[in-house]
Amino acid sequence: MKKMKILALLGAMVMLLMACGADSHNAETVPTETTESNMVTVTYYHRDGSANRLVADTAKLEKLTAQNLIDLLTEQEMLPEGVRVLNFQQENGIITLNVSAELGEAFQDLSSSKGRVLLGSLVNTFLDVYNADGIDLTSAGRHLEGGHKLYNDILEFFE
Repeated sequence: MKKMKILALLGAMVMLLMACGADSHNAETVPTETTESNMVTVTYYHRDGSANRLVADTAKLEKLTAQNLIDLLTEQEMLPEGVRVLNFQQENGIITLNVSAELGEAFQDLSSSKGRVLLGSLVNTFLDVYNADGIDLTSAGRHLEGGHKLYNDILEFFE
């Protein structure tokens, strides 16, 4: 009887060791998650080679925020350096975006065609990413003005 208990105990230990070995082997072959899988893919709009039209492209962001979109457009040289988000809200399909004065100042100095491309890049990017219908865009609390036009309406997707 004593021999049976010892054999049963040894058998259980062997099975336990085999099971542990199998688990550790499986753990080595399970791929680890990369930080890229946590990134968000967004569509942004920038000027084409002729600088007269907008084209869509994609980029990966660590986190989807209005400031990260502004920074992306700045990196693509669509917006001037230093533009910061002062306020961002989305309600009933409309985005309200107020950015720092750098945008308004730069926008005033652009020709109407360059201003339209800059504005289209920002508007189309935000509307696409946030799946919105329109955007009320201000710079330091004031609507953009340039090329003899005041942009005080809700802006929709630029074609």
